[in-house]
Amino acid sequence: MGGGCRAVVTSARQEAPRAGPAASKVRAVASTYVINPRTDAEFASAVKTEGQTVVSPADLQRRLRPAYPLVVVHARQLDGERWRVWYVYRDGHWIAPD
Repeated sequence: MGGGCRAVVTSARQEAPRAGPAASKVRAVASTYVINPRTDAEFASAVKTEGQTVVSPADLQRRLRPAYPLVVVHARQLDGERWRVWYVYRDGHWIAPD
């Protein structure tokens, strides 16, 4: 498999609210962004910058929309997974590398 088919993966830290009795506390959660297209450095930078303060895929999508009107952000949802993986598609879907 060639490296040209893989998306750029970047990480950031963000805060996520706890559920239950400790709901007033916040914990740091590492997030990984799978960015497509991986060759758009400006887009990747915008994702990293906005990703520092968002708490949901919808929030990230909303913040990116003024500059990238077709952007779509999906969370990977695997049972028991302790980290967040969000797929961020600039054009609303996966596109082949330039």
